[in-house]
Amino acid sequence: MDWTARLAQARGDDDALLALMRSPGLPLPFKQAAVEALDGEAALKLAERDCRGHDRRIHQLAKRRLLAQVARRQAREQAARLIETARSLLAEADVPVNRGVELDRAWQALDAQALEPATREEFAALTAQLATQMRLRTEQDAQRKRWNADAAQSVQHLTAACTEAAEGTLDRVGLAAAARTAQQLLDAPPPAAATATQAALQRAVQIASALDDHLSVLDRLLAGPLAAAPRDTAAPDAALVAAPAAAAQEAASDRPGTGTGTEAGTEAEAEAEAEAEAEAEAE
Repeated sequence: MDWTARLAQARGDDDALLALMRSPGLPLPFKQAAVEALDGEAALKLAERDCRGHDRRIHQLAKRRLLAQVARRQAREQAARLIETARSLLAEADVPVNRGVELDRAWQALDAQALEPATREEFAALTAQLATQMRLRTEQDAQRKRWNADAAQSVQHLTAACTEAAEGTLDRVGLAAAARTAQQLLDAPPPAAATATQAALQRAVQIASALDDHLSVLDRLLAGPLAAAPRDTAAPDAALVAAPAAAAQEAASDRPGTGTGTEAGTEAEAEAEAEAEAEAEAE
């Protein structure tokens, strides 16, 4: 019997290998080779059961191969479940970090040699996407927390600035600076920013804008009518016209030995009359 040819012909067919293993007179090396060539879990179970009572060496070989086959099947099934878990985590909006850690630990517990290369590559790609997504979400969460804190502080600062501006202890420039900071935060909210915080910030900006309008009107009123209606420079001011004449008159009255124009005329007439009377007496 050409056992070598029969073994070569039976390879790849578990039923043929089992039949060969059960053949009477089959040498032990060929029986061992037939068991080693078995691939299916069911065929290995049959081989292990057939050899349990009369061929310990072949029985132990079949048992080891059966356990290895079961472990490989279980590892592949667990790998498939972990791949599905990774896909589901990618679809979730918010994945806790510990879920990703648990997934990685479960994969590391598998026998990598029992898995197909394509399975290992698929899981690696999914976990890389998951890690990137979790990192992005962590960054967005931190950005959202920072924005909420800055917005709450800006609301408090702007509210205090409005109070001070209304009391007159802060000018409009300071109020505008506080409002500008709040508006910048309002214009660039992060994804999923708190709606209540945005509403409070919007309200504070609106109040500051209305207050600035009132302060602008008040500034114009306090500036007086000159600021509201500028004086006509083409018409001469009566006070300015009278000032030079008054100054000249005052200067003339202060001159030594001189009086006003009326007093000088009276003295001249008296002298003329005195001269006329003297000439009359002489004649």
